[in-house]
Amino acid sequence: GLGDVYKRQVDNTHQDVVDIKMGIQKSLWSSFLGYRYAKNSQRVGVNQLLFGAMHSFWDQKLRLSLNYDYSLNANDTDLLYPTKTLVEAQFALSPKANLFANYEISKRENQKYTLGQIGVRYTPWSGMSIENRTLSEFYNDTARVYSAIGLKQNFQLTDSISLNFGYEEAKVAKGARAETNNTNPNQPFEAYHASINYHNKTLSATLSLSLIHI
Repeated sequence: GLGDVYKRQVDNTHQDVVDIKMGIQKSLWSSFLGYRYAKNSQRVGVNQLLFGAMHSFWDQKLRLSLNYDYSLNANDTDLLYPTKTLVEAQFALSPKANLFANYEISKRENQKYTLGQIGVRYTPWSGMSIENRTLSEFYNDTARVYSAIGLKQNFQLTDSISLNFGYEEAKVAKGARAETNNTNPNQPFEAYHASINYHNKTLSATLSLSLIHI
Protein backbone atom coordinates (compact mmCIF):
# COMPACT_ATOMS: atom_id res chain seq x y z
CA GLY A 1 0.00 0.00 0.00
CA LEU A 2 1.11 3.55 -0.77
CA GLY A 3 -0.17 6.72 0.86
CA ASP A 4 0.78 10.31 0.06
CA VAL A 5 -0.40 13.48 1.80
CA TYR A 6 0.96 16.76 0.48
CA LYS A 7 0.30 20.49 0.18
CA ARG A 8 1.07 22.62 -2.87
CA GLN A 9 1.15 26.40 -2.86
CA VAL A 10 1.13 28.18 -6.24
CA ASP A 11 1.58 31.86 -5.40
CA ASN A 12 -1.61 32.61 -3.38
CA THR A 13 -3.41 29.36 -4.24
CA HIS A 14 -3.20 26.41 -1.83
CA GLN A 15 -3.81 22.79 -2.84
CA ASP A 16 -4.16 19.96 -0.29
CA VAL A 17 -3.84 16.48 -1.77
CA VAL A 18 -4.27 12.92 -0.46
CA ASP A 19 -3.20 9.93 -2.62
CA ILE A 20 -3.88 6.30 -1.65
CA LYS A 21 -2.52 3.51 -3.86
CA MET A 22 -2.46 -0.29 -3.73
CA GLY A 23 -0.16 -2.13 -6.09
CA ILE A 24 1.96 -5.12 -7.04
CA GLN A 25 5.75 -4.83 -7.33
CA LYS A 26 7.78 -7.44 -9.24
CA SER A 27 11.35 -7.41 -10.52
CA LEU A 28 10.37 -6.50 -14.12
CA TRP A 29 6.92 -4.98 -13.76
CA SER A 30 4.56 -3.23 -11.38
CA SER A 31 1.00 -1.94 -11.36
CA PHE A 32 -1.28 0.01 -9.03
CA LEU A 33 -4.81 1.26 -8.44
CA GLY A 34 -5.52 4.30 -6.35
CA TYR A 35 -7.66 7.22 -5.29
CA ARG A 36 -6.87 10.95 -5.03
CA TYR A 37 -8.63 13.82 -3.31
CA ALA A 38 -7.36 17.34 -4.09
CA LYS A 39 -8.84 20.52 -2.61
CA ASN A 40 -7.95 23.87 -4.16
CA SER A 41 -8.47 26.96 -2.00
CA GLN A 42 -10.24 28.61 -4.97
CA ARG A 43 -12.10 25.60 -6.43
CA VAL A 44 -14.21 22.64 -5.35
CA GLY A 45 -12.53 19.39 -4.35
CA VAL A 46 -11.41 16.89 -7.01
CA ASN A 47 -11.95 13.11 -6.72
CA GLN A 48 -9.89 10.87 -9.01
CA LEU A 49 -9.31 7.20 -9.70
CA LEU A 50 -5.66 6.38 -10.44
CA PHE A 51 -4.32 3.56 -12.64
CA GLY A 52 -0.72 2.75 -13.54
CA ALA A 53 1.57 0.07 -14.94
CA MET A 54 5.31 -0.24 -15.63
CA HIS A 55 7.47 -2.83 -17.42
CA SER A 56 11.26 -3.10 -17.79
CA PHE A 57 13.17 -4.51 -20.78
CA TRP A 58 16.79 -5.20 -21.83
CA ASP A 59 18.10 -6.15 -18.38
CA GLN A 60 16.08 -3.28 -16.88
CA LYS A 61 17.86 -0.63 -18.98
CA LEU A 62 14.58 0.43 -20.62
CA ARG A 63 11.51 1.16 -18.53
CA LEU A 64 8.09 1.98 -20.02
CA SER A 65 5.12 3.13 -17.96
CA LEU A 66 1.53 4.25 -18.44
CA ASN A 67 -0.52 6.26 -15.93
CA TYR A 68 -4.16 7.30 -16.17
CA ASP A 69 -5.93 9.69 -13.77
CA TYR A 70 -9.72 9.76 -14.13
CA SER A 71 -11.71 12.58 -12.53
CA LEU A 72 -15.06 11.62 -11.02
CA ASN A 73 -16.28 15.22 -10.87
CA ALA A 74 -19.03 16.24 -13.28
CA ASN A 75 -17.03 19.35 -14.23
CA ASP A 76 -13.45 18.28 -14.99
CA THR A 77 -11.98 21.78 -14.69
CA ASP A 78 -9.12 21.53 -12.16
CA LEU A 79 -5.91 22.83 -13.79
CA LEU A 80 -3.49 20.81 -11.66
CA TYR A 81 -5.44 17.54 -11.49
CA PRO A 82 -7.56 16.98 -14.62
CA THR A 83 -8.34 13.65 -16.26
CA LYS A 84 -5.11 12.79 -18.04
CA THR A 85 -3.04 10.07 -19.70
CA LEU A 86 0.73 9.99 -19.19
CA VAL A 87 3.15 7.76 -21.14
CA GLU A 88 6.77 7.61 -19.96
CA ALA A 89 10.03 6.00 -21.10
CA GLN A 90 13.39 5.90 -19.35
CA PHE A 91 16.67 4.46 -20.68
CA ALA A 92 19.83 3.92 -18.63
CA LEU A 93 22.78 5.46 -20.50
CA SER A 94 25.16 4.50 -17.68
CA PRO A 95 24.91 3.55 -13.99
CA LYS A 96 24.70 7.28 -13.17
CA ALA A 97 22.84 8.78 -16.15
CA ASN A 98 19.34 8.19 -17.54
CA LEU A 99 17.61 9.56 -20.63
CA PHE A 100 13.86 10.05 -20.11
CA ALA A 101 10.86 11.20 -22.11
CA ASN A 102 7.14 11.48 -21.40
CA TYR A 103 3.97 12.69 -23.09
CA GLU A 104 0.80 13.89 -21.36
CA ILE A 105 -2.67 14.37 -22.85
CA SER A 106 -5.52 16.00 -20.93
CA LYS A 107 -8.27 18.61 -21.07
CA ARG A 108 -8.17 21.84 -19.11
CA GLU A 109 -11.31 23.95 -18.99
CA ASN A 110 -12.62 22.07 -22.07
CA GLN A 111 -9.44 22.83 -24.02
CA LYS A 112 -7.08 20.09 -25.24
CA TYR A 113 -3.75 20.18 -23.42
CA THR A 114 -0.57 18.28 -24.36
CA LEU A 115 2.84 18.32 -22.72
CA GLY A 116 5.94 16.52 -23.94
CA GLN A 117 9.23 16.31 -22.06
CA ILE A 118 12.69 14.96 -22.84
CA GLY A 119 15.76 15.21 -20.65
CA VAL A 120 18.71 13.68 -18.84
CA ARG A 121 18.89 12.73 -15.15
CA TYR A 122 22.35 12.42 -13.58
CA THR A 123 23.20 10.96 -10.15
CA PRO A 124 26.68 12.17 -9.13
CA TRP A 125 26.51 10.47 -5.73
CA SER A 126 24.09 8.41 -3.69
CA GLY A 127 20.88 10.33 -2.91
CA MET A 128 21.61 13.25 -5.24
CA SER A 129 20.03 13.73 -8.68
CA ILE A 130 20.36 16.54 -11.24
CA GLU A 131 17.81 16.82 -14.03
CA ASN A 132 17.91 18.93 -17.20
CA ARG A 133 14.89 18.79 -19.50
CA THR A 134 13.04 20.50 -22.33
CA LEU A 135 9.24 20.78 -22.26
CA SER A 136 6.90 21.39 -25.18
CA GLU A 137 3.38 22.54 -24.26
CA PHE A 138 0.29 23.12 -26.39
CA TYR A 139 -2.81 24.69 -24.83
CA ASN A 140 -5.51 27.13 -25.95
CA ASP A 141 -4.10 27.24 -29.52
CA THR A 142 -0.71 28.34 -28.17
CA ALA A 143 2.57 26.40 -28.28
CA ARG A 144 5.33 27.02 -25.74
CA VAL A 145 8.77 25.52 -25.17
CA TYR A 146 10.39 25.57 -21.74
CA SER A 147 13.87 24.74 -20.50
CA ALA A 148 14.11 23.43 -16.93
CA ILE A 149 16.61 22.21 -14.39
CA GLY A 150 15.96 20.36 -11.15
CA LEU A 151 17.98 19.25 -8.12
CA LYS A 152 16.98 16.65 -5.53
CA GLN A 153 18.79 15.37 -2.45
CA ASN A 154 17.72 12.36 -0.38
CA PHE A 155 18.86 11.74 3.20
CA GLN A 156 18.33 8.22 4.59
CA LEU A 157 17.74 8.69 8.32
CA THR A 158 16.97 5.06 9.14
CA ASP A 159 16.20 1.88 7.19
CA SER A 160 12.55 3.00 7.01
CA ILE A 161 12.63 6.82 7.09
CA SER A 162 14.10 9.27 4.59
CA LEU A 163 14.01 13.03 3.93
CA ASN A 164 13.92 14.63 0.45
CA PHE A 165 14.60 18.21 -0.61
CA GLY A 166 14.29 19.54 -4.15
CA TYR A 167 14.43 22.67 -6.29
CA GLU A 168 13.18 23.31 -9.83
CA GLU A 169 13.47 26.27 -12.17
CA ALA A 170 12.03 26.70 -15.67
CA LYS A 171 12.00 29.50 -18.23
CA VAL A 172 9.94 30.01 -21.37
CA ALA A 173 12.31 29.45 -24.29
CA LYS A 174 9.75 29.98 -27.06
CA GLY A 175 6.10 31.09 -27.25
CA ALA A 176 3.89 33.36 -25.19
CA ARG A 177 3.63 32.92 -21.45
CA ALA A 178 0.29 31.80 -20.03
CA GLU A 179 -1.67 34.88 -19.02
CA THR A 180 -2.12 34.00 -15.36
CA ASN A 181 -0.48 37.14 -14.00
CA ASN A 182 1.23 40.34 -15.05
CA THR A 183 4.81 39.22 -14.48
CA ASN A 184 7.62 39.42 -16.98
CA PRO A 185 7.35 36.62 -19.62
CA ASN A 186 10.99 35.70 -18.95
CA GLN A 187 10.55 35.45 -15.19
CA PRO A 188 11.55 31.93 -14.08
CA PHE A 189 9.13 29.37 -12.69
CA GLU A 190 10.49 28.25 -9.33
CA ALA A 191 9.45 25.36 -7.08
CA TYR A 192 10.73 24.16 -3.71
CA HIS A 193 9.92 20.66 -2.46
CA ALA A 194 10.37 18.86 0.85
CA SER A 195 9.08 15.46 1.96
CA ILE A 196 9.47 12.74 4.56
CA ASN A 197 8.95 9.11 3.54
CA TYR A 198 8.30 5.97 5.56
CA HIS A 199 8.41 2.51 4.01
CA ASN A 200 8.65 -1.13 4.99
CA LYS A 201 7.98 -4.41 3.15
CA THR A 202 4.23 -3.80 2.86
CA LEU A 203 3.59 -0.08 3.40
CA SER A 204 4.89 3.22 2.09
CA ALA A 205 3.71 6.67 3.17
CA THR A 206 4.87 10.17 2.22
CA LEU A 207 4.16 13.61 3.67
CA SER A 208 5.34 16.44 1.40
CA LEU A 209 5.17 20.18 0.84
CA SER A 210 5.69 22.12 -2.40
CA LEU A 211 5.95 25.91 -2.80
CA ILE A 212 5.63 27.12 -6.40
CA HIS A 213 6.21 30.66 -7.60
CA ILE A 214 5.15 31.68 -11.13
